[in-house]
Amino acid sequence: MKAGRKALRQAEKRIPPDLRRQIERGIKDGQERFDATVKDIPTTRRTTTRRAATAKRKTAAVKRTARRSPRRTAPPAVVMTPPAVPEAPAEAMGSGQG
Repeated sequence: MKAGRKALRQAEKRIPPDLRRQIERGIKDGQERFDATVKDIPTTRRTTTRRAATAKRKTAAVKRTARRSPRRTAPPAVVMTPPAVPEAPAEAMGSGQG
C-alpha cells in the first residue's frame, strides 16, 4: 500500500495545482449528480408503486359500480331459415348432363 500512496503523491506533484483542483471539482460534481440520481430513482419507484396500487383500487371501485347496474340482456339468437326453394344436390346436377 505504501508503494501506491507514494506513486499517487509523485503523480500529484507532476500535475499543476490548478488542473488538479479542476479535476477534483469535476469529480465532486459528478459524484453529487450520481448521488442525486440514485436518490431520485428509489423515490420514483415508490411513487410508481403507490400509483399502481391506487389505480388497482380505482379499477376495483369501477367494477363494483358496474355490478350494481342492471345487467344487459343477451342478444337475440341467430335463427337459420331454410331457403324458400330447395336446392338440388351437386351430384344430381352433374349426372343428368354430360
